[in-house]
Amino acid sequence: MTAFGLGPVPGTDIALAADIIAGETGNSLHLPQLPARGLGSDVIGRTAGLLEAVSVDRGPRGWRLSDRPQLASRAMWDRMDRDLDILQELWGDDVDSLKVQIVGPWSLAAALELSNGHRAITDSGALRDLTGALHAGLAEHIRDLKNRFHCDIAVQIDEPSYTGVLAGLRGTTSFDPVRPVPSEVAADGLEQFHAQLLNFTGQQPNWEAARVAETIIIDVNLLTTDQDGIGEHIEEGHRLAFVIDPFHDDGSVKDSRKVSISIAKAWDRIGHSRLRLTTDIDIVSAATGETLKDMAGAYRFIAEIADILERDAGDL
Repeated sequence: MTAFGLGPVPGTDIALAADIIAGETGNSLHLPQLPARGLGSDVIGRTAGLLEAVSVDRGPRGWRLSDRPQLASRAMWDRMDRDLDILQELWGDDVDSLKVQIVGPWSLAAALELSNGHRAITDSGALRDLTGALHAGLAEHIRDLKNRFHCDIAVQIDEPSYTGVLAGLRGTTSFDPVRPVPSEVAADGLEQFHAQLLNFTGQQPNWEAARVAETIIIDVNLLTTDQDGIGEHIEEGHRLAFVIDPFHDDGSVKDSRKVSISIAKAWDRIGHSRLRLTTDIDIVSAATGETLKDMAGAYRFIAEIADILERDAGDL
């Protein structure tokens, strides 16, 4: 059992964020994403920055595919290199493991627009080119990270729009609906990335797609609302990572032992042993707050839960 962050963190200082990640989660390092930096640091822009075969630029509603590299693309490439230089200096070049997060092909194609203003997912050729560029860009990114940090790289694919992709998204206009993507086609599109983690937070997980990754990241409340799906997924030999909100409404951090007890009791109702709770589950923070102090508290919270469950699961 490990505890780790999803990726996005507060603030604009990558060095401070990296120090907290290493200090609170130990060997469970991940590349910090800092959306507060603005253009190019949002999750779509960050992933688009990996695409060398396909260029993007800022459009009127978001990111738009471009025929040639624009200033925005070059700026994202430069920032990525600078960030990795800083992380390498802080973490050294011989870490145990490192997680990288990207937006998956379906959510990326749903977010990026073509030059005509339509979503890229509506054009089969554009979707194919974008998926190929993402696959190649990720492979190059992994090679760079391995050369820098000399460790295994775990890939986390975020698919925030996956449910919408299966159901059929709204188009950029009311006259331009996006056709639903068949479930098996969508799962095949994910499988080629060989991701270790698939992030389905904020939505009902698609259990067919969940089988393409070693671990699926889901909201912890599904322990009470989708016990059959979770039970079958574990029975098939897959792993889960539960995303937990560390904060009360007033911003204070929850009691890690009370949360651990509630997880253990909910797990009992699924019908698997407490031993599997310690071997097949990871713990993830759903939020990192608004400040670096909040972030440190959130990461400490999930690390405590992982420690309590691994040490005391049979006694909770």
